[in-house]
Formats: sequence, structure tokens, C-alpha cells
Amino acid sequence: MMARTATEEAYWLALSLKHETFEAEKIAEVHERLGTLIELWNSPVARLKRFGFSDRALSEFERLRMTVDLQVLSRQVEQLRTSGIQMITYLDSRYPQLLRDLRGRLDGAPLVLFHRGQLVDFRRCVAIVGTRNLSFHGYLMARRFAKAIAARGFIVVSGLARGTDATAHRAAMEARGGRTVAVLPWIEPIYPPEHEQLVRDIQRRGAILSESYRRRNERQAASDFVLRNRVTSGMSLCLVAIESGEEGGTMHQVRIATTQGRHVFAVKPQMVHSHIVKGYRSLVKLGAVSVSSPRQVLEFLTKQEPEGLMDRFIDRPANRF
Repeated sequence: MMARTATEEAYWLALSLKHETFEAEKIAEVHERLGTLIELWNSPVARLKRFGFSDRALSEFERLRMTVDLQVLSRQVEQLRTSGIQMITYLDSRYPQLLRDLRGRLDGAPLVLFHRGQLVDFRRCVAIVGTRNLSFHGYLMARRFAKAIAARGFIVVSGLARGTDATAHRAAMEARGGRTVAVLPWIEPIYPPEHEQLVRDIQRRGAILSESYRRRNERQAASDFVLRNRVTSGMSLCLVAIESGEEGGTMHQVRIATTQGRHVFAVKPQMVHSHIVKGYRSLVKLGAVSVSSPRQVLEFLTKQEPEGLMDRFIDRPANRF
């Protein structure tokens, strides 16, 4: 009875609880053949096995069906809608196409994205990431690159963290018509908490995205941020790294981007900061292309556009950005 009274969105939400078990494209394939997730949910294991699910996935699916309360999830879907959070499923036309194309991997496209904000067209995205402890030069570069890229009509994607991320979001919104997307490990609560006003600004000019609508426990887990990273680069045409240590979040993000086949740029630092220089050299060893101007990134993004149009946005002193 429970399954018959639950909403379709509740089934998407239920399956998304096991993101490490179900490949999104496999769920989409079965959905296309059966016409609804309700039919998939109620199918016997023997039938699902014929669709190519692994024994491990089917075992997890059986446990999920026995433990999840679909009526509770239906109420949660309504609560999300009331609070202004939309569910964008893998089959939704609004789902970022580049992210959807990450097939054949459990760490690929999330089955569901939770969305808050005005922007629902995620074409022409460019990720800008970097350290939380920016040098002054790094701060200027984050602003310069984000503002130039946003001014050309591209969407700046970052992770709302202190330092590079917040700087990139703010600079993108300073460009005329500039748009930005913050990809978070969870929608609620906002982290870091001092960025609540920034989130409100982003929602008016862009969007907040996450594959989790709520933090799973009171303690932050590094794995939450790792999962977020694959969405940031996965939905983007390329990635720009401003500054990085030899290890840490930025380096991990670049590794993910390269495995996803994304073009990565590393902004050349001032040579006086030895730890930043070491991080930069590590990025280049990973295959990042060294850049010192937004022009080089925009040339990659807009190879067919006339040179004169590019000059309007790029050839400006860094201190004006």
C-alpha cells in the first residue's frame, strides 16, 4: 500500500539515498523500459537482474526496499518544494548535460540534484577553484578570471568555500549579467555559515546545487566534499585552478577533472610564495595548462568568436577586477 500512495519523486529520492550503489544511467535505462520508477521499485529481483544490475546492487536494493518509508519521503518532497528546493532528476531536461554524460562509473552523475535559485540552464559552465588561503595576487586573479569569464556569458561554478570560491562567486556577479552556481556538499544548513548572504545573492543571479538536501550527520566528512567535486567539474566545460597546495581539496578537484576529461588551467602564481609555487608545479605535472590571463581560457572556450569581441572583456588591468 505504501508504494502505491507515494509520489514518483519519492522513488527518485529513495534511490538517491544509495548513490554509491546505483549508476544513474542504469536507473534511467530501466525507467525508459518500464515507464516509471514505481514499476522498477516493485519489480522482483529476478526481473531486475535481467536488466543488468549487479548482485551487489540488487542486494542493496532489497535492503533499501525493506527499510525506506516512501510515505515519509513523499512528505519530505513536499517540504522541499515548500522551502523553494527543486529536485532535478537525471532524466529532467534541466539536468546539466555534461554531467549526465559521465557514464559507466558509480562516482559519475548523481541520480538527483537539489536546486535552489533562478538559473536552470547549465550550459556554458566554467569551474573556478582554489585554496581557501589566497595570497593577494591569487585574490586579484580569482576576481579577474571570474569577472572576465562571466562577462562573456559563461556561468562561473565554484563551491562556496572561503577564499577562492567566494571571491569567484562575488566577482562573477559583478559582471553585467554575470551568473554563478555554487555546488555544495548539502543544501542545508549553509556551510560556511558566514556565507548565508552570499547564498541569497547567488540564488537571485544563479543557483545552488547539491546531490544532498541535508547534511547526513552533525560532523563534516571529507567524503561529502569529495562527492561535491565531481559535480563541480563534471558540469563544466573546463576548470581553472587559481592557487593550491601540493595536496588538499584543489589538487583532488583537479585530479577528478582530468579523469572526467576536462581541460584544466592553472593560473601562474607570483614566484615569491614557495608553497603556492610547489602546488602550481604539481598541477602542471597533472596536465594543467599554465595561464596568466583570462584570454587563454576564453580562447579555448570561444575559438570561433572574432578577436575584437574578446578584447573588450580581457585586456584590462588586474587591479580593476
